[in-house]
Amino acid sequence: MITIKKYEGSIIPFSSKSNKYISLIKKMLKLSKFELNECSKVQLILKKTDFLVLNWVESQIINDRIIVSMIKFVSLYVYIVILSLRTNIIWTMHNKRPHGSKGIEYFLSKKIMNLLAAKSKSIIIHSEESRKFLSQKSRIADKVIYLPHPNYCNCYGDILSNETNDTTLNLVFFGAINEYKNLDILIEIVKELDSFPIDLKIYGNGNFDIIDNLKKKIENSNNITGIFRFIEDDEIPLIFSNAHIIVTPYDLNSSLNSGTNILAFSYAKTILGPYNGTLKDMDKINEYFFAYDYETKEEHKEKLMEKILFILNKYDRNFNELNNLGEKCYEYVQENNNITKISEIFKAKLLSKNIW
Repeated sequence: MITIKKYEGSIIPFSSKSNKYISLIKKMLKLSKFELNECSKVQLILKKTDFLVLNWVESQIINDRIIVSMIKFVSLYVYIVILSLRTNIIWTMHNKRPHGSKGIEYFLSKKIMNLLAAKSKSIIIHSEESRKFLSQKSRIADKVIYLPHPNYCNCYGDILSNETNDTTLNLVFFGAINEYKNLDILIEIVKELDSFPIDLKIYGNGNFDIIDNLKKKIENSNNITGIFRFIEDDEIPLIFSNAHIIVTPYDLNSSLNSGTNILAFSYAKTILGPYNGTLKDMDKINEYFFAYDYETKEEHKEKLMEKILFILNKYDRNFNELNNLGEKCYEYVQENNNITKISEIFKAKLLSKNIW
């Protein structure tokens, strides 16, 4: 058993109502003998701590008004520099860039990410592909700690018995509604396939303008239902029990890892989506999920359509066989992505790198 000295610090954000990821990372830190305290931004500067884990902070500069983005950029840049003088920053790189960042926002957010990489004591990545988007200079590369994305097994309740049937392919989209999720492409495809035994349900809340547009797209559809609201934790097992496949047609320009992929596997469901970093790390079980590559938005629609038609043809009238694929994915993440195992990896990496 590896032992490690106790360290005291915090994590940003300290909690999240909509995502169990933060709770899991806090559990990992505690298992690694890291003591956590909730601190305000001012307290983090005034009180010297051993460490601070940062998540998604580069997204804080995103705003519809350029001047606001620039002001946020300056204040965040200065804040990170000051923090680096007061504590050991552990930055988690979740995406290639903040979702939805364009133009000046993209430029400024990349500046923040480069600063985080330079000022961090350690950089956590959840996919090996993440290394490609970090500087290959040894002073950056040597900071990297690869940790599998933790699974969500039982985080939202127990897995329920499947409520699906063999005669209709039940697709489910689950998560926040944002432009990079490419729901417009998915809806177009399912509408074009309305003569096939296919049903799509969309669960989630998010950008109001996008949701209004999606409602118009599906208002006359017989095989698409939108449940556009916040989904409570205890609803998730039932939603997944009514799905054959969780669809994640995300934009690879920003997406690197996918917590939704891990969530689907944690509730014994296979997925259909682009080959992101998360899925590439699971290549040994790629026969149990449906992934594809694409370059343009047009090619994305083409590849997604091909995969859905393949599934419809291969599993026609036997769609419940897809549940067996989900079981295999569940077995994999239960073994390889459990938080206890990840905490042991984290402790070993800290010792091997002699971080402090």
